[in-house]
Amino acid sequence: MNQELSNVFIIGSPRSGTSALGWALAEHPDLWTSAETDILLYLLRKPWFHEQYQKALAEPEKRNWFIKHEVSFHEFASSIGDGLNQLFQSRSEKKVFVDSTPSYTSIAAELMLFFPNAKFLHIIRDGRAVVNSMLASGFSYKAYNNFRLACKSWVYYVNKGLEVMHAYPDHILEVRNENLISNPEKEMDLIFEFLGMESCTESATFLRTKRVNSSYMNVQKDDIRKAKDPSLMPQKPWTNWSLRNKKQFKKIAGTTMTSLGYDLRFE
Repeated sequence: MNQELSNVFIIGSPRSGTSALGWALAEHPDLWTSAETDILLYLLRKPWFHEQYQKALAEPEKRNWFIKHEVSFHEFASSIGDGLNQLFQSRSEKKVFVDSTPSYTSIAAELMLFFPNAKFLHIIRDGRAVVNSMLASGFSYKAYNNFRLACKSWVYYVNKGLEVMHAYPDHILEVRNENLISNPEKEMDLIFEFLGMESCTESATFLRTKRVNSSYMNVQKDDIRKAKDPSLMPQKPWTNWSLRNKKQFKKIAGTTMTSLGYDLRFE
């Protein structure tokens, strides 16, 4: 195992396969995952830590500890990250913790400060599949119950992830959901190479045989939490969208889809 690796963060739009990839990675003997943490979004989405650090430096005549010992913000932030990571590892049997909280896409740059030894996987999925999955999920989030907001949500998260990828290319690997489905062995080998770890065949097997939190074949409310057979997944359900929705999707998400190389045809 790569001793330098502290955490793996999977970022990307909700409904892009973040959970499935997290659980597939957890098949590796040195990796571990669980529920989404969420707490880091509340801690880092506003510059609270930056503000408190600046306050500590605001009166140099006091010669406070941070000034006397020349503590940079990077050192301060990574020390806090070390403490949080100890908490995560207290539940992960000291394995590398894999976090697949999609909302962390918006704070990925901050996470790099607090977890400098972490690696990031930016998973991207066809926006039509994401929007369809949001609307069929049964979740009560506002964007999951409004076609226009679902389209805008996908565009927002994808572009946020791309911004961070362009700024920190050595820390993030782009992963396409479609490639994970069509050739999981190859994609997982690439991911493990990026993480500096030995490949794990069980991870690819997981992706070939299971889907988690999937929005198809759900009858009861809790069915979305059940693992499902990938072969039963509907193919291109967006072909049945109304003409109005197809036009609206192209208007909102067309530019992003094209930039990512997706074919915008619906038939």
